[in-house]
Amino acid sequence: MLYSITVRDFQMKQTKTTIPVICFVGSSNSGKTTLIEKVIRLLTKMGYKVATVKHTHKNFSMDAEGKDSRRHKSAGAKTVVLSAPEQFSVVSDTSSELTIDDVLEKFVSDADILIVEGFKRDTYPKIEVNRNGSGHDLRCLNDPSIIAVASDKLLNLTIPAFDINDAEGITGFIEKRFLQG
Repeated sequence: MLYSITVRDFQMKQTKTTIPVICFVGSSNSGKTTLIEKVIRLLTKMGYKVATVKHTHKNFSMDAEGKDSRRHKSAGAKTVVLSAPEQFSVVSDTSSELTIDDVLEKFVSDADILIVEGFKRDTYPKIEVNRNGSGHDLRCLNDPSIIAVASDKLLNLTIPAFDINDAEGITGFIEKRFLQG
């Protein structure tokens, strides 16, 4: 059975914490990471503490071959914590993929905002990144959790549309919408 969701029936997810969440979604090579880097730099320059999470569909390794922490994991450790004087890293096996809520609850506490790359199926507010010639249709036409679009195309939408290179405008939008009381 198919279900139809109208914008009227749809509610964006709210965080269990006071930390606001904004997701950047789009196809591979659309410019999400480059745009996020610029937004992070601008927000931190403005004095905000930014946390990020990057969604991936592939397994990964955070450590180089032959390093002790990698050797611990290869030997069978379920969780490996790499601790240094000013930072730490945790690599842990999981029985299911973490959600954004899991990340917020377990790993993010001292931040003003969580910027997420990916998690396109989640219902947290999103900015869609779309490039001309990508061959991908705009998700915002069917996804009411998308609150703005960043693109190199001229778009006529009912939600804010920014030039993909307008990091200042996008950062201002995020600040006004999520960070100013």
